[in-house]
Amino acid sequence: MNRISKQLFNEEMMANQLSSTALLKLWFGWVVANTIGGAIGSWLGETVFNIDPNSVVSFLLLAALISVSISLCQGIFLTRKVPKVRWWIIVSSIASTLCIALSPYILILSALAIGSRGGESLCFGIFGIFSGFVVGLAQWLFVLRKFPDSGRWILFSCLGSAIGLTVGNAVAISLTDSILSFDSPMNGLVSMGAIARLLNGVITGIPLVQLLQSQTQHNLSN
Repeated sequence: MNRISKQLFNEEMMANQLSSTALLKLWFGWVVANTIGGAIGSWLGETVFNIDPNSVVSFLLLAALISVSISLCQGIFLTRKVPKVRWWIIVSSIASTLCIALSPYILILSALAIGSRGGESLCFGIFGIFSGFVVGLAQWLFVLRKFPDSGRWILFSCLGSAIGLTVGNAVAISLTDSILSFDSPMNGLVSMGAIARLLNGVITGIPLVQLLQSQTQHNLSN
């Protein structure tokens, strides 16, 4: 009996050690997946949009390409780590596409609200809070809700999206010396998308690895 208890204890200790050593790799993998998705999606979206900048269809395609690219990269990373990965990709793509489609109106309302006290980057930060909440809520409702203490995911999603878009837009402006426009050819969307998603991944990776770790420990205890 003692031998069995000792073996179970050793197995649990090994699982905890593996979990601890894997945390940084999980976090880094999530950051890379988000950065790649943001860069590819922004490049595809910018390329399609610039064919006909005055077309609503071009803008909707831009929104869809960015959203699907990010969601696919996230889904590939999350395969065998969370259940319902297919639902993650679907709901994330839909929620993100809707948010980007509404972005011109939200940015205009944000500019009217803050006036001359803020700038374009601050408006993007406000939009980031909105989009982070919508996408994070969708991901939580359909995939993460049953994870222990998963409610904080929505908060980190808002924070990551707001900081990512604020910094990403500021860097894009400094690199291209121009602002993003919805009715003329875009320049700098790729750098903005990559930086925004990198920072988003850095921030949302923290609760993600904690959720995966707590879920693993929960499964071991049952």
